[in-house]
Parts: sequence; structure tokens; C-alpha cells
Amino acid sequence: MKRRYNIQITISVFTIVFLFSISQQVKAQYNQLSLNDTVSSEYEYILPFLGDKVYEKGVALPLPWGIMVNYFYGVQGIDIPQLEIGFSKRQDDFNYHDITRLVDFEHVKASGVSLNIRPDVWLLPFYNVYGIIGKTWTETDVQLSYPINLHANVKLTGYSYGVGNTIAFGVGPVFAVLDGNLVWTKLEGFKEPVRTFVFSPRIGHIIDLKTKNKRLSNIGVWIGAMRLGMNGITEGSIPLRDVFPDEFWDNKDQKVAEYYEWYDGLDPMDPKKIIAENVFNPIMDNIDKANGDGNIGYKLYKEPKQKWNFLIGAQYQYNPHWQLRAEVGLLADRKSALLSINYRFGIHNRTYLQSIAK
Repeated sequence: MKRRYNIQITISVFTIVFLFSISQQVKAQYNQLSLNDTVSSEYEYILPFLGDKVYEKGVALPLPWGIMVNYFYGVQGIDIPQLEIGFSKRQDDFNYHDITRLVDFEHVKASGVSLNIRPDVWLLPFYNVYGIIGKTWTETDVQLSYPINLHANVKLTGYSYGVGNTIAFGVGPVFAVLDGNLVWTKLEGFKEPVRTFVFSPRIGHIIDLKTKNKRLSNIGVWIGAMRLGMNGITEGSIPLRDVFPDEFWDNKDQKVAEYYEWYDGLDPMDPKKIIAENVFNPIMDNIDKANGDGNIGYKLYKEPKQKWNFLIGAQYQYNPHWQLRAEVGLLADRKSALLSINYRFGIHNRTYLQSIAK
């Protein structure tokens, strides 16, 4: 029967990392749909390129420039195929050891809230590019089942930046959108930003609203899917003193004794005992003798438990300048919700300015 010891080193290191695997899902943004946004005898704006040719054929285009503010919440299950940690009195020179076989997780769930700004421009009638900058608040809930039964919850914040592009087209009453973006999130304790890639296809339909003031209002509805990918390795360090909660340090002698009771009970040929001797024994000795001075280094390979989820959303356009939209993501281990407000505008071309000046 597996014996349990009350050491929180593994869970605490993991928790700091898991928070951010979701933070990039938080950056998946919507594309500007091709809406009936202009009414004029000639195309008025500099962008998109070839916009005048498309407009001559009777195709209405959205205003080319936009600034969108997004609020996003998401929750994501995480798999940890590989984990290495090491201990050092300094903040470098870690002697890493793979402890993947030593720990079992009942679950690891990362959730996050993001507030970000997304400026964009239509360069071609069917092609949009955009940037992303924002702040993310993340939380990771971890349940460790072996070698200890332990629950932990950690909250962190970070800043993100990224780029993306969109291809949009319509066939009859149906529009289709393909969107992809790449986002980096920088968090304290991480050597490098966490990088994520999101790809999301959507199809939908625009319903024109007949209004008396002819403000070109409409409602768009769509369904789609989202795929999340992330860079595999996250590396960083954390002071040993910060790894454990206050109640651990209040009872550290008891915790050290419980650990060595578990360690001494392992078979000398058990691979877990060899790993524990190289990794946890120096840490527990430091806790016992030096009261937690030193640092824990970690290298973590992580991936979403579920890469795809289902999307359903809608947008209300009050007029060509203002739109509100909402979207929810569903399916098993990944759930999300997004609310956005978008302001669009255009820069007039010289021909149009000359025509109205006459």
C-alpha cells in the first residue's frame, strides 16, 4: 500500500506554472465579419487595398480600422507528461532530476481572466491583421494524489502581447472566417514568456435589422471551433521559502519527520527512492537545518488535456462604427466566455475628399 508524506514541494512548483497555460486561450480573438457597413456612390477609404474594386461589384465592406476591447474567462484541464526540479542555494546552477514517475495528479485545472485591447486593420477585402496587448489574472487548482494527498490553489498575474490574422469570405447568405494568432505571456518566476497559438474557424449568417433611422443595424450569429497549442517547456525558479504555506513552516519538524518516515519505508531498489534521495532529501534537509533558504528550479512540459472545443456566438451591430459581441466555448475540459465591444473607423482617400470639397 502506498504511504503518503506531507511534502508540498512538488505541488507548489507546479502550481506556479500551470496558471498560465490557460492565459493564452484567453487571447483567442474574433475576426471582423463582412457586414453591410457602407452606403456611398464610391468607395471612400484608403484601405483595404482593392476595396474600390470589390465595392464596385456591390459588395459592402466593414470600416477598415478597428479597436476592440475584450473580456475573457476560460478554464482548461492540463496534462503534465514530464517534470524536472532541482535545488540550489543560489538562483542558478540547479541540478535537475526528472520526478515524473514520482508524482500522480488527480487533476490540474487552470483558469484565467483576461482584459485586452486588439487594434486591427483590413489590408485586403478578405484579409485582416491585428495586434493584442493585455493583462491576465490566472488561477491553478491542483489535486495531488501521490505521494501525498494534497490540494493547492495559486493565483498570479501576467502581461501578454501578440499578433494575429484573419481570412474572411462569404457565399450567399453564409460567411466563413479563419483566424489564427500567436501570443506571448510574461509571468514572474518564468525565464521565458509562455507562447501559445490559437486557430479558430467559424461559419455564420448576418440578419439585417430594418430600422427607421437607417443606421445599418444587424445581428450576426455563428458556430465554430477553437484549437489551442502551446510551447511545451516552461522553465523558472522560486524561493524555497515561498513554495510552502505558512502552516507548513509552523509545523516543519513534523513535516520533515513524516517525509523521512515515507522515505525510509521505500524498498532500497525502488526507483522512487533513488529519485527522492537525489531531489527531496536535500530540500528536506535544508528545511530542517536552514529554515528554507535556497531556491527550487523547475522545467515543466505541459499540454492542454483537450486541444479543441466548440464555439457559439453572436454580434449586434448598432451602426457601422459600434458592435457588441459575445461567444461561449463548450466541450468537456475546456470552457470559455467572451464579451467584446468594438469601434471601427476609416481614413478617407484623396479622391473622395476632393469630391466632397467641390
